[in-house]
Amino acid sequence: MTITWSGVWQITNENGHIFCLTLDPSGLAIADQGVNGKWSQFGNHIVISWENGWTDAIEPDAKGFEKRAYAPGIALNEKPATKNRAEKVS
Repeated sequence: MTITWSGVWQITNENGHIFCLTLDPSGLAIADQGVNGKWSQFGNHIVISWENGWTDAIEPDAKGFEKRAYAPGIALNEKPATKNRAEKVS
């Protein structure tokens, strides 16, 4: 499956709150929560490095897409701070 990652993604957090992030084809990531970062594709997933030190990973799973958030200093092979549903909306 080929995934076009650039576009607008809707994230639903564990409290049901919805926020959006935009992945620009240039590699810029913009969250509607006021933080920017850079994103890169690695195989079947992407990694977003945010200016505030957090890192997100989005990848396909059996239910669609999952976004995992990692606190500053936590490696991607460790337990994420949160796991949320992600859906590409445009």
